Amino acid sequence: MDEEIMRPIGLFVTTRWAWNKLSRDRRKKKRIVVDEAQTMMDTHETAKWLEDAFRRSRKRNISMCACTQGFEVFLRVPEGMGILKNSTTKFMMKQEPIDIEAVKEKFALSIGEAEFLLTAPKGYGIVKANDDASVFFAEATEKEYRMFTSDPNDLAVSKEVGFSEQRYKTDQAQKRSFVQA
Repeated sequence: MDEEIMRPIGLFVTTRWAWNKLSRDRRKKKRIVVDEAQTMMDTHETAKWLEDAFRRSRKRNISMCACTQGFEVFLRVPEGMGILKNSTTKFMMKQEPIDIEAVKEKFALSIGEAEFLLTAPKGYGIVKANDDASVFFAEATEKEYRMFTSDPNDLAVSKEVGFSEQRYKTDQAQKRSFVQA
């Protein structure tokens, strides 16, 4: 089938499964991270589900995180605006000139903050919580970088140095046995 049809269905099924599994035990703190969240804004059903998850997450002791490189998509649909309203903390990294005015207006950024986001070096950004803003720096460990990079050149290097999915699974199994002991 066509990826355009299957992707929203896959996203919906996956996030729905995660929600059902994680919302069972309200005593335990959990986090759901939705990467490329703008793709869920493309269909009304997935956008509505994501907005509802953001609204209901606190009652279930779930922290929701939507990651996107397509911020403008959230401004175009009511569900995207609902998600932004239900997100007390926002992390913004380097922005493209075409997007900066919308970001500046929506998050009440100062001229200096907006200029910083236009030229922010890799790993730097602004965290905004309510009316407070601060510059931050985030750097992945080498292992995190190798696990999550989407750069094709880095993926080739990862294979050469032997970082494989099997090695990751072995590391995870060791962590689980350590935690359970």
